[in-house]
This record gives sequence, C-alpha cells and structure tokens, in this order.
Amino acid sequence: MSNSNQRILIDIGHPAQVHCFKNIYWDLTKEGHQIKITIKEKEITQLLLDEYKIPYEVLSKKKSGRISKILELPLILFRYAKVVIKFKPNIILCRLSIHSVWIGKLFRIKTIALADTEHTKRLDFITTPLVNLKLTGTSYHRELGANHYKFPSNLELLYLHHKRFTFDKTKIQPKLLKNKVAILRFVSWQAHHDIGEKGISLSHKRALINTLKKDYTVLISSETTLQKEFQEYEIDIPVGSMHHYLKHAQLYIGEGASMASEAVCLGTPAYYINSLSVGYIREQESYHLVKSFDNSDAFMSTFKEDLKVNFDWYRIDNYRNYIAQQIDSTALLTWCIQKHPFNLEAYNKAIAAIKKNN
Repeated sequence: MSNSNQRILIDIGHPAQVHCFKNIYWDLTKEGHQIKITIKEKEITQLLLDEYKIPYEVLSKKKSGRISKILELPLILFRYAKVVIKFKPNIILCRLSIHSVWIGKLFRIKTIALADTEHTKRLDFITTPLVNLKLTGTSYHRELGANHYKFPSNLELLYLHHKRFTFDKTKIQPKLLKNKVAILRFVSWQAHHDIGEKGISLSHKRALINTLKKDYTVLISSETTLQKEFQEYEIDIPVGSMHHYLKHAQLYIGEGASMASEAVCLGTPAYYINSLSVGYIREQESYHLVKSFDNSDAFMSTFKEDLKVNFDWYRIDNYRNYIAQQIDSTALLTWCIQKHPFNLEAYNKAIAAIKKNN
C-alpha cells in the first residue's frame, strides 16, 4: 500500500486526545486516507466526537478504580485485535496505550505514539520498546530509547496553534462577555500516573472560590461529581466550547496539567497545583506564563499576594515569544504518518520547513 493511500487506526483513551487527533483525522481524510477511531468511554469523549461528527468504535465502558481497569485489559486486547483484523491498518496512532502497542506489535503494524507525561514509567516500560516511532515535545526530559524523536512544540498545540484554533466569541454565553472569568479545574486522581499525587485541598478550594467570586465569575470543570457546595459553579457549556472559554477567561487555576498548558497556549495566566511535575509545564513556567506548585499551602500563599497586585507577574510579550518558538505540531505529525519510515535528517528538514510557515 502506498503512502498516498493509507489505512490509519487512531486509538483515543481520554477526551483530551480527541482534540489532539481531530485535526489529523480531518487533514488525512481530506487527502484520501482511510481512518478508523477506537475509544475508551471516559467522561465526554463520545460527546466531543459526536459534536465533531467523527465516527468511532467503543472498546470499553467507563470503569472506576485501577483494579477494574486492569481486569478488563484482556477483553480490550481481544476487541482491539478484532478491529485490527477487520480494518487491516498499516499504521496505528496512539498515546502509548497498552492494547494499541501490544496488538500492533503482534500483527506487525507500524505504531506511532505520542507522549508528554514523564511519570508514566511503569506503563512506558511495557510499551515503548515495541513502538516504531515515539514523538514528544522538546520539553520532555526523559529518553524513550531508539526511534524517539522530539519536536519544538507541545501536544496542546496540535489543536491550539494559531493555524488550528480561532477564538469565536459567539461561543461564550452573552452574560459572560463583559465579566471577568476564572476557570477552575479539579481532577479525579484515578489515572495511573496520579498514584500518590495531590492537588488543592478541600478547604483551599472553598477559600479560593470565596475569594474569587467577589470579582470573578467562577466556572468549575471537574472530572468527578462536585461537592454540593461547589455545584452552582460547575460549567455548563457545549463540550466543544471549552477552549473558547479558556481564551476568554482572565485566569486558570487547576490540578490538570493539560488544561493549564491549554490556558498558556491561549494566552491566559495559569496556576497549576499538583505534586506531579511535567516537562511542558516547567518549560512554560520558564517563560513566566504559568506558576506551578506541588502543594496547595504554597499556592494559596502566593495567590493571595498575586491577587493584591492584579497578577502583574504575567507579560504578554513572554507569551508572544513562547508561541513564536512553537511549530504547528499537527503539520509535523501528518508528515510523519505519510512519510514513515524516515531518518532523523529528513525529520529535521520537515521541522525546518514547518517553522518557515509558522
């Protein structure tokens, strides 16, 4: 099968991955490639795909608890193998999911995998040796062995690069257009890389909201059911509008690294509170676009001081400088899919060409 007519199987395990892969799906479909998407049912994954009118096949229903997820793995492997046998892909694209990598290796299918979380060491140990091409941003500080190539961008810019995202104020509720908005994000702490980690304490969530609501409209995005006292602040918008709200907001505060990075990419000052440290947040922090904290005591102390001076630590020139260094990572990934296999020299030439069109 020629590279101009490929069958590509994309595996999605989390709602954020819908955003990562949607532009790749659209670009490659327009060029005549056949693409199939498999998903794990998690939070709003299906709602997003339905909103974008992207077809998919469900491999598993939502499971709570790590033991349940482990016990379900053989069934997911079996279902994924059936998809592979029927669809006959020549490339699998994923985020280092076990079933994608293992079944891809079993059927000798080229696998391209993205990674951005350095703390997934246990999972990486049983996946990365089997992957044909591993792609990470340059901020990723671990080495993943042979065929690990880095690029000057991050995964959030797969969908938030200025060539991929245009702010639409009509997506914002009219009553909020003139309001100062603060978006809070609380995670579920159920991911494998969340074991032993912590974020904002309940008492600090309460104090933070009580402080912010004096001057801001507080909107909360949460992976789990909120406590009753916070439910009046839960964001209620079409799932595909979240990034427009992040762009409109004056402030992001949360336990989620991906959404913190999204805020940074959209020019919104961000606070990241999580004992889990990731390379792309550290890189963005070096540009003074986000402040990160490994405990909520340190965060609350700094936040109270920053509030007094209206968050004057944030500089728009730093944001412009940061964005100028980041390439359109979707353009690079589509090139990788179409040209694989290739050598490092060709890869670097592709990055240079994409930089010229930034």
